[in-house]
Amino acid sequence: MPAHIRSFYDKLVYRLPVIVNGKAQLPTGTGLGTKLKDALFREGANGWRKSVAR
Repeated sequence: MPAHIRSFYDKLVYRLPVIVNGKAQLPTGTGLGTKLKDALFREGANGWRKSVAR
């Protein structure tokens, strides 16, 4: 698994992508096949905004 996935992605998502022969495999779950960590969206943790369809 590439170093950037081992050292950085686990801070962002709950499940890391499966890498085979240097290529990320398609996720088996729905959507992106992973979930962004809730800590990314805590108030004061990062700069972000929520868009709402009108």
